[in-house]
Amino acid sequence: MQTRPDGTDGFWLSRAPAWVGRAPVEAAPRLARLVRVAERLPGGLAYARRITFVPDPPPFLSPLSPGSPWHALGDGLVVAVGGDPARMDAVLQDLVAYQELAWTLRGLPPGPSAQATLALAERLEASLAQLEALGLQSPGLAADLQVLAAGAFDPEIRIHPQLLPERQAEAGARIAQGLLDRIPAGRFYLLVSEGRAPLDLLSPYAADLGHSLYQWGLEHPDALEVRGLVDALAATQGAPDRDLAALVAQRLARWPAEGLLEERRDNEAGQGLWLEDGFGATWGVADLVRLAAPDPGAIRGEPFGVLAVVAGGGPALREAATGHLAASGRLEAVALVGHAPLDGVEPVVPDALTWDQDGVRLELAPALVRFAARHQLAARRVGTLTRAGGPTPVARLLGQLRRARVAGLLDPTVKEVVVLAPQASQGGRRDVPKARVELAAGRLALAALLDPDLAPAQVGPKPLTSSGDSRVSRRFRA
Repeated sequence: MQTRPDGTDGFWLSRAPAWVGRAPVEAAPRLARLVRVAERLPGGLAYARRITFVPDPPPFLSPLSPGSPWHALGDGLVVAVGGDPARMDAVLQDLVAYQELAWTLRGLPPGPSAQATLALAERLEASLAQLEALGLQSPGLAADLQVLAAGAFDPEIRIHPQLLPERQAEAGARIAQGLLDRIPAGRFYLLVSEGRAPLDLLSPYAADLGHSLYQWGLEHPDALEVRGLVDALAATQGAPDRDLAALVAQRLARWPAEGLLEERRDNEAGQGLWLEDGFGATWGVADLVRLAAPDPGAIRGEPFGVLAVVAGGGPALREAATGHLAASGRLEAVALVGHAPLDGVEPVVPDALTWDQDGVRLELAPALVRFAARHQLAARRVGTLTRAGGPTPVARLLGQLRRARVAGLLDPTVKEVVVLAPQASQGGRRDVPKARVELAAGRLALAALLDPDLAPAQVGPKPLTSSGDSRVSRRFRA
């Protein structure tokens, strides 16, 4: 059944629900902030009276430009986010920032005049030369400024039900139960990631098809979303780099070629990795013994046991799945991979995460940094990361683990590995080093998760409610 832009939940942007959130305010003049936000949004946005979020591109509408997720529909816009609430949240935060900046323009003198130009420069904290340059560099935004000054920008926001947090939470609980039904009796490892990059470290896809992925990337340079990736592919074509091949594979997974992803999943299932896709997420089970050609930095030595993975999707989906799996009493160890609002090209290991109302200390952080150095894995210890407002998605997952521990459902000795990938403020395309750091973060998280010698100090006996064998099952059994 084709998706139509008829979301059932709606609100005005000025009255967005709390879960939409606010992106951190950049320390830059208003004009610079507006230009950066507008670069990520479609031209003519100021005219939109309605913005509808849907999972899939409507087949009856044409995109505003080739490959764009934005489509025009009457006096509104439709944006296809691929079933990924994280992408929707990013666009919503951009819209909120755009609105807040646009509202500073209300009440400007009408018409083109010296008085209006001076007032506009003052409101945007810009010089007259910068305004003149804007007309040449971003004529669409310059035209929108006149519309924004004439009236309030407050479009109605409508969201397809599949993207709503409550539906995502329901999906997360179903996903977790499906994983528990598939995993044999006994304890298992768990990896939960905000992005899907760690999956490429488990899959043989990038290693087996390195040359083919390189060739596809070189033949489709305009499709690659990572800045500088084409040049990097050309420079290493003789000996494909697995990480670069994985970056191409990530783009190819979203390429509109029928059956391509299904074929990949079938091949992975034959080599010990069972994955499913939906709700903007990928989840599944890996038999660590049977994995064919996993990344050697992530899967070391002779691994054994079962690994459950939940990657991507919205925060509500990952939170519900994590809580359900933690309550099973069968977790051996947990690794959480997320993002940090920092710049850099090394995975980040924080000592603690704090927010307005609470905080959590990560006791394993010092040992994790030493582990990374011992195994030549990149890592940067950053002390305490503080966020204004509510908890980060990773902190919410840690809250689910803490809740299960307090309820006596989670072994108090369960190892919790937290690794974050630096992610500077949204804007433009990532370059190769910043794209590779996502893989590096997953590599460190997996290596630490599966290392039996990296463990927290014993803090007490295992709860009586723990079920199953205390050892991780050595073989996956269907």
